[in-house]
Amino acid sequence: LVRSPRAAGEGFCHQRNKGIAAATGDWLLHVDVDMRTPDALAREISAAVTAPNVDAYEFGMVHFMLNRRMRYGGATVDGVVHERLQLPGTARVGQLEARIWHLGDSDFLERLRKNVLYSELDVDRMLARGARASLLGACWGGAKAFMQTYVLQSGFRDGRVGLFWALY
Repeated sequence: LVRSPRAAGEGFCHQRNKGIAAATGDWLLHVDVDMRTPDALAREISAAVTAPNVDAYEFGMVHFMLNRRMRYGGATVDGVVHERLQLPGTARVGQLEARIWHLGDSDFLERLRKNVLYSELDVDRMLARGARASLLGACWGGAKAFMQTYVLQSGFRDGRVGLFWALY
């Protein structure tokens, strides 16, 4: 059981940093509980860490929404909820070919629950930096995101799930 990052005013980075501090191995694999490592990626990771010529490795992600693989629509993550590892500017970073699976949400209720938490964290972050919100800004931002995801990134090719993702 982990205390809600919102209750602590921390975000998820704090939890990851505690894990990093407690780690004793030579390598860390940063994943979320809704991610799965397919066999191809596991084999590639094993080979990479036994003969490393870099300080870190990146790998891509296959995103699933409502139990369906997303192939289009730019299903990506960023911001206060989905953290990015900060490496020194001198770090050598390699790229793995295989991809991790991000299972996302199995049903709409799960998506809504996460949305409430993530929205609260984003609001806290925006308020802390002095941002202001407006109805016009929210409508314009939503319309831009929909056009980007559904039209420009071909989210329509994922069918109903692509439409759901774009509207979300």
